[in-house]
Amino acid sequence: MAASKREYDINDFMEIKGNPISRTGVFEYSGAQISSDLPPDQIFGVYRSEESLNNLETIESFKLIPFTDDHEMIGNKADNLTDAADKGVHGTTGETVEFDSPYLTANIKIFSEKLRDLIDNGKRELSIGYRCVYEEQNGEYDGKQYQFIQTNIRGNHLALVQEGRSGHDVSVLDSFKFTLDAKDINMTNCKVTEEVKDENEMSMSEIKDMVKRCYDLLESMSSSASDEEIEIEDSVEPADFVNEENAIDEATEEAEDETEEEKEKKDDKEDAAMDSNSFKNIMVEINARDSLAKRLSAHVGSFDHSLKTLDEVAQYGAKKLGLKCTKDTAKYVLDGYLMGAKKSIIAITQDKKIASTSIDAYLKGEK
Repeated sequence: MAASKREYDINDFMEIKGNPISRTGVFEYSGAQISSDLPPDQIFGVYRSEESLNNLETIESFKLIPFTDDHEMIGNKADNLTDAADKGVHGTTGETVEFDSPYLTANIKIFSEKLRDLIDNGKRELSIGYRCVYEEQNGEYDGKQYQFIQTNIRGNHLALVQEGRSGHDVSVLDSFKFTLDAKDINMTNCKVTEEVKDENEMSMSEIKDMVKRCYDLLESMSSSASDEEIEIEDSVEPADFVNEENAIDEATEEAEDETEEEKEKKDDKEDAAMDSNSFKNIMVEINARDSLAKRLSAHVGSFDHSLKTLDEVAQYGAKKLGLKCTKDTAKYVLDGYLMGAKKSIIAITQDKKIASTSIDAYLKGEK
């Protein structure tokens, strides 16, 4: 048996130094772990490159993160994450996190007897929980095909799990073996966040308000149309009973009245048409704004655009992406950038496979 790399401090807290917690390579992920737009049980190859692990921001993000028993994304409840006290934190990674190709390593400190007992009883593999961006990109690495790459990896926690993804070469430098990327995930604890969540969808109150405005507009248009119906004229007395001069005056007054009525009807019709066009223009503006916000969110993350105009969303996006343009040209510059940019998916990820008979069958080549 290999010599143990465990060290104990004065509090009997256990520490293991230089432990691999992630590695480069192509790994298999289900569609459900990448995006809700993908077939949930289909398997995709995902490439985690040296560039994605060996950079300062990624390395810093894995320092002093919670060490837990099984996965649960930890953070503020307001963000639909789990409070650390509710989950239970049994240890932490240390401040020594380094990239030693092909591995990302960290020193690990364990505080609780519970976690130590689990390790002693055979639960010895590691899996990281993290935020990242998935970008659609086909390629091959080390003889394996992939359809997505991971970028912007940011650590959230390290979890002790039953079974790993990356093989036994990713193990603690001890007689105990820790591997990352567990296979058996509980999907109720896996919170995946897309570029646009549901923030771009209209709320029920907004939908009701829009429906009401539609009905009001239709009622106004209907009322204007009914005013245009042909009215039955009153019969006229025979000419020989009417003074010729009076008849001319009455005819002139009637003509003026009719002209005024026609003018009012014409004005009402024009007003209704203007209301209709205004409503259509508003809807076009809203749809264009929401569409741009959805496309932009895939590159800068979700943001609240409910009170922004189309131009304001474009200016916000151009600023976030560092595009050089004026306020007047922001919309066109941003649209050109997004058309040429790769599609990205921002996600909160627990690096585990879903325990699923359909996935198992897929991996075994049965489907």
